[in-house]
Amino acid sequence: MVAINLDHRYDVLERIGQSYLVVSIIVSVVTLVVGLMIGLYNQRRYSRISQTLDTIAAGDLSARINQTKARDDLDLVAQRIDLTTVRLESLVKQTQDLSANIAHDLKTPMARLRARLESALISPEAEDNAVTLEAALEQIDKMIATFEAILRIAYLNSGEYRARFQPLPLADIVRETADIYSPVVEDSGRQLILDVKGVQR
Repeated sequence: MVAINLDHRYDVLERIGQSYLVVSIIVSVVTLVVGLMIGLYNQRRYSRISQTLDTIAAGDLSARINQTKARDDLDLVAQRIDLTTVRLESLVKQTQDLSANIAHDLKTPMARLRARLESALISPEAEDNAVTLEAALEQIDKMIATFEAILRIAYLNSGEYRARFQPLPLADIVRETADIYSPVVEDSGRQLILDVKGVQR
């Protein structure tokens, strides 16, 4: 009979099991941390896309996502959105320019026609056609007003007038209006009370 001491083998097996457990815990923690970092990174990218889309929906077609060149599905979607926005901005710009050009080209001949009709209306030979000429002038004035409105809208959309916008002091306007109408209100036996930003007047 031969006897062999197996205690050291059991120790080795126990240490191997402990090593596997430690390695499994480390791998799980690393995987969790990496997954969390990737999730946060992608969430920031999603948020950036969402914010850009909200800006575009608000009317600012110059907004771009400008995602990184990761070449993943999310980056390809962002590039497609940027490309679509560029084309949309170009189309809107062309439409605005076309509307402005049409309104400008039609406004000039309408103004000339109106001047000629005014001359014809003043002429002594036009007494019998006075009603017709006045009606024609009225229609031309309406058309010119329409074209001027189109031009104003085009200028506002292009930002040409927007750069000259200034803050409007509504409080001063309200006070001025109250000063104008206070005598009228007092003459009627009433009292006008003005409250602007908590200041009674």
